[in-house]
Amino acid sequence: EIFSRPTIKELSEYVQKTDEKTYLPTIERVEHQKYYPASSVQKRLHSIHHIDETKMTYNMPMVLSIEGALDIKRLEGALQTIVNRHESLRTSFHMVDDELVQKIDENLICQLQSFDADCNTDVEKAIQSFIRAFELDIAPLCRFGLVHLTESKYLLLIDMHHIISDGVSMGIFMRELRSLYHQIPLEPIEIQYKDYTSWQEKLKRTEFYHKQEEYWMKELAGELPVLHLPTDF
Repeated sequence: EIFSRPTIKELSEYVQKTDEKTYLPTIERVEHQKYYPASSVQKRLHSIHHIDETKMTYNMPMVLSIEGALDIKRLEGALQTIVNRHESLRTSFHMVDDELVQKIDENLICQLQSFDADCNTDVEKAIQSFIRAFELDIAPLCRFGLVHLTESKYLLLIDMHHIISDGVSMGIFMRELRSLYHQIPLEPIEIQYKDYTSWQEKLKRTEFYHKQEEYWMKELAGELPVLHLPTDF
């Protein structure tokens, strides 16, 4: 339909005229539980984590340069507020009855590791010691460090596992850290990631989901063609 109706006007007319309407359940806040379902993406990353020998393929490290006067106590407070604010940063993963689940630590204390560096070699050693494998059953799956270069120059080290974060999340994290450090209040969060994963589980029990499953089972039935992709060399 997108290719046969390539303009917004044509697509809008098609949507308004179609008789078939899809009703998806609304994402709602779930009640407090000991464990929550993991999303399909988290299940994949958890499996890959236990296959990968280094266990660092899905680390998401960042090194940020800070110049000027830095209030370290205020920075620590801003980081703790973000950890308190986002349940994903307090989440660990466990197998319960052969099913992967999330567990949220309600009282996790954020720690800012401190490093002193007088030369490039010291900086490299600090970064190498900071970026290391996470154990997915131990929260938090994020860590923060501060390299003290001079009285007015620092490096902020951030490392998170991809199972609790992604590129969009890091953008939100940096915006909120900047606001909180400058003591700008943030709007409260209505929906957490556990609410989404619970919604996803609920979606799998809907007629809409089963229709999608039936469609693809039919499309992929029988012998599948081999896909030949050109590759270098």
